[in-house]
Amino acid sequence: MPFDNPTFPTPISLENKILICVRVLSLAPRQAAQTDTKPAHRQHTIVSTANVPQLSADLLIASLDLKCVGVFDPQYLVPAIGGRDDDDNAVGMTSPLESYGREGVNSVIIQPRLPVLKSAKEEYLSALLQFISDSHFSAVLFLTGVDVQNRTDEQMMSATYHIAPPNSPPHTSTSLSSLTQIEPTHPT
Repeated sequence: MPFDNPTFPTPISLENKILICVRVLSLAPRQAAQTDTKPAHRQHTIVSTANVPQLSADLLIASLDLKCVGVFDPQYLVPAIGGRDDDDNAVGMTSPLESYGREGVNSVIIQPRLPVLKSAKEEYLSALLQFISDSHFSAVLFLTGVDVQNRTDEQMMSATYHIAPPNSPPHTSTSLSSLTQIEPTHPT
């Protein structure tokens, strides 16, 4: 996925970071694989009922005082732009898909603001997975939700939880364990 950092004077390295992805469409669990080389994390969200993943990403961005560090090619998403609001002195426009991070924080967040175009879903997934592979993150965490329109009546009556495969290592023995150490930079 083309990733650009045209206006940001000090780009940060994505290697050895945790990628947190807010999911904008459904990904099968097999596609959310952990990379095997570098310790980095990243997050990605999906626009869903109550937008809990989106709100979680916004909370992390605000609590950790993350800044927009790059934009992705918006060709896969519903086209739109908006005013920048991530800083009191912010100028410029936001795009449909941006990356947030800063030096000293081991996580980077991919923040989608709009859903993926149905006609571009496969291309988006391929580009996203290639970006994740090329960036050498130590771990990838997908924040997901289920759009009510895509759930059956039976599913509406049950809670939605993350189910880890039986042979998965506990999160405390992976690079995701560092997420438990995150402290907000803003006073509470």
